[in-house]
Amino acid sequence: MNRTDIAELLLPPVGLLWLLLVAIFMAHTRRLRALLLLVFAALWILGSPMISRMALRSLALSDGAQPAIAGAALLVLGGDVSHDANGYEAGAASEARVREAARRAKVSNLPVIVSGGPLYPDEPAVANLMAQSFADRGIEALVEDRAKDTCENLRYGAALARDAGIEGPLLVVTHAWHMRRAMIAAELVGAPALPAPLPLEALPRKAIRAFLPSPRGWGESYWALHEWLGVLTYRAGLCR
Repeated sequence: MNRTDIAELLLPPVGLLWLLLVAIFMAHTRRLRALLLLVFAALWILGSPMISRMALRSLALSDGAQPAIAGAALLVLGGDVSHDANGYEAGAASEARVREAARRAKVSNLPVIVSGGPLYPDEPAVANLMAQSFADRGIEALVEDRAKDTCENLRYGAALARDAGIEGPLLVVTHAWHMRRAMIAAELVGAPALPAPLPLEALPRKAIRAFLPSPRGWGESYWALHEWLGVLTYRAGLCR
């Protein structure tokens, strides 16, 4: 491990685990000690980059292979937004989807539809920010700027495609860990869709650092749990 790794282990939030470990040894009752130990183990496991990456990969519909599939248009699902002193722009996840869709569009010459409304009141729609990123790459995208979730992405995106005279299945471009929920949503709303996921991220190298907690590990575990909850919710038919 290098100095950066050591600092990450000592500073918050990871460093707070060591305080929790001290609390375990200072606990006055066996029941409290067991509870604190369970919390410590859960946080350690969820923060492990190897475990969190495996959790994300478990959501993928395939092993990441990119078969040649035909579609009528690319439907790019909105992601995150970045905000600084200069204003709003597409966030890192949104930009990754834009890059993948732009690559596919230049190869296939398919039209591009981008879907996503505002994440919060008084913010610009994600789709408008992503459309600007497409424009910077010389691609004009059709914009659907009302969708508030994945179900609405598919419902409104398919409706926009019909209004534009686009017939045939839509190639849905999103992260591999989001694709399972997106395909369930497409089925529930009756949108003709095929998966066109971003490539899967590789597992970390099997070094000791891959099994030590990190902020990124916790973030990836959060998204994995968020997506599996969304999959279960959609499987129950709770799709607006």
